Amino acid sequence: MVGAPRRPRRRRFDWIYNTLRDRICLLDYTPGSRLSEEELAREFDTSRTPVRRVLARLESEGLVESVHGVGTIITDPDIQELVQIYHLRLELAPLERNELRLNRRGIPLGVQI
Repeated sequence: MVGAPRRPRRRRFDWIYNTLRDRICLLDYTPGSRLSEEELAREFDTSRTPVRRVLARLESEGLVESVHGVGTIITDPDIQELVQIYHLRLELAPLERNELRLNRRGIPLGVQI
């Protein structure tokens, strides 16, 4: 993405992270394919350092795997794990809506009413 807008470091990290995470989760990158630090750095118009940091975070989340001598590989999603995550998110959604509702009313988070 030549000519990508310059962003402060934290925002740039978040932008690259969110972009790559979305591509992985939406299967724009097929499981088993390799990500190149050099190509990603060029695409995002940045050095390899922020790309490495993003890839390390994605690896800690299990979305990619770093293989010595090979590079960073997109992992194959575990369907059972995805189902568990989906059910957990369904259970957490009402709690999040409640927190947002209270926050909009000016009630500090964590206060019991």
